[in-house]
Amino acid sequence: MNIDIIITQLEPGGAQKASIELSNGLVTNGDKVRLIFFFKKSKFDIYINDKVEIIFLQNKVGFIKRALYTPFLLLKLWFYQKPDCVISFTHYANIYSSIIGKIYSIPVIISHRNPLHSHPALARFGIFLI
Repeated sequence: MNIDIIITQLEPGGAQKASIELSNGLVTNGDKVRLIFFFKKSKFDIYINDKVEIIFLQNKVGFIKRALYTPFLLLKLWFYQKPDCVISFTHYANIYSSIIGKIYSIPVIISHRNPLHSHPALARFGIFLI
């Protein structure tokens, strides 16, 4: 199975570690996995299996460019290389992958474990869209 795992940014955090561990486990079981980050926020030294394809949609850029341009990059990526399913972590990744997944009829599994009030205002609004 071709699986995309999406996280907003690469940084030392719980969602990032969980997504990397999940990617490592899935490729060990024979799945093809792309670990997609919108951008790299900081260095994160953790083992990622060589069979996991790592994609950064953008270099570290300002918030407005990330917020507005990232969905188009994800649309383009999935237009050419549509996965069988998507697993998303973190609020902006959840929002973008859910909306774009619906456009391409890609099943999306959302990992959401923080209370809604802890998200930025734009993310809270986006969550209501999905």
